[in-house]
Amino acid sequence: MDEKYQKALERHGLPDLRARMSLASAARNELEKHYMPIGLDHFAHADDPMALALQDHRLRRN
Repeated sequence: MDEKYQKALERHGLPDLRARMSLASAARNELEKHYMPIGLDHFAHADDPMALALQDHRLRRN
């Protein structure tokens, strides 16, 4: 791994919890404009087999 990227993280730091939650919420809102949410972190087109299985109560995830 290139150390310059690690140094940039050290210099600028990572977002705090509030900023991370805001980013996650904004991302989810944008994804839901075009995709169906499946669980907490998966999205699919409405005609995707996974989305259809969810609608028919046949989807099993582990």
